[in-house]
Amino acid sequence: TEDQSVYLTPTRVLRKKVWYAPTQRCRTLINKHSDFPDLHGDLNEGFVHRVTVGLTALREVCSDRKISTYHDRGGYKIDILSQDDNDQLYAGEVMTGHHNWKLHRRTYEKLRDLNRRGITPYVVFDSRKTAYKIFNHWHKKGLGQLPNGEFKSDFNIEKGQEQIQDAYED
Repeated sequence: TEDQSVYLTPTRVLRKKVWYAPTQRCRTLINKHSDFPDLHGDLNEGFVHRVTVGLTALREVCSDRKISTYHDRGGYKIDILSQDDNDQLYAGEVMTGHHNWKLHRRTYEKLRDLNRRGITPYVVFDSRKTAYKIFNHWHKKGLGQLPNGEFKSDFNIEKGQEQIQDAYED
């Protein structure tokens, strides 16, 4: 199409259409070309994932935390590793709406393992829809438990907050 090339494709970021998201072929070319620095993280991570990592890193910096992105630690690549003034470490993972459910399960297991090592995990989702789908998947696979059952397909903020509040009260 006119909007897409071999190297760039349109996508939506924060509900705005942009025309310069690198395709898989572009990311591969960047990593294999000696004139360019390697892209850190997973080569399959798209533009939305990388923008969300950047925004999350900015949030951590604004919270006066030291940060590192795509950090190798304990055999894992962590999207955002941060540290507060009390030397507490936080591991942030960005989850986007792809359908690689095995990867979503591995991310859960990675965060659970890091939590056991004393690193506080958190997840940032690209949308409420993605969050509900991944939470439901984790619930169905017995990884996490949603005390009031699965989220329904209504991605309403107020209803989601009510369900979370009910779960905490139970």
